[in-house]
Amino acid sequence: MPPVLIVDADEFERLGLRMALTAYGYDIHEASDQASALELAHRIRPVAAVVDISIPADGAKLAWSRTKNGISLTRHLKSILPDLGVVLFSAYEQHLDDFLDLLSGGVRGLAYCLKGRRVEALATTLDRVLAGRVEIDPEVHTRAHTIANELRDRLAPAERPWVERAVRSWPRLTAQEARAAASLAASCSPDGVARRLGIQRADNLICRVYAKLGLAEVPAESPDLRQVSLVIKAHQIHVLEDHVL
Repeated sequence: MPPVLIVDADEFERLGLRMALTAYGYDIHEASDQASALELAHRIRPVAAVVDISIPADGAKLAWSRTKNGISLTRHLKSILPDLGVVLFSAYEQHLDDFLDLLSGGVRGLAYCLKGRRVEALATTLDRVLAGRVEIDPEVHTRAHTIANELRDRLAPAERPWVERAVRSWPRLTAQEARAAASLAASCSPDGVARRLGIQRADNLICRVYAKLGLAEVPAESPDLRQVSLVIKAHQIHVLEDHVL
């Protein structure tokens, strides 16, 4: 069974998630704070994590209810397990800016959900983040275009013209090229793109994607402009504007 890490200071919340996700065939492991979650993640190498945004930093039981340690934990987890799918849970909507900061940093396979959603919806969300997709709770993202514009505002000045060019050019991609671009946006390597598309090699296909998106001319000597990072950010804006989260 694929291992999934649940991180929540509330034992009752963890129990509910454990019962729900075990029924969907996941091997559940639990942590109540950031430090123990990181230690457990190194040991079990989970495929996904369900993380409460407000968790203690460690087991000291100091005041933590207003912290955002779940955000920093997510950054750590994605740095050691880039393909990890992460569902960020919160009882409140005000953490959307922190979530958008993660997206603007190129993080994929990420969801922001309000607590209380149905088990079936959570299982579907896990499938989506495992596929490298991004999801925002419908109660939070009622204005997808507004969120897309907020992501634009977070782009570095050097990135913006390239990302805008790629977003405008996205409809030019063939179905296969669009799947390859989405796979790149899900942090797949060229070998991973080939596996997803069922082909032997994806190098030429990826070059066509970059060319059609207008990214073939990105200066190679610029450390702040990586083609794959630009594709990730363009894809995020594209799917938001198409309302396909």
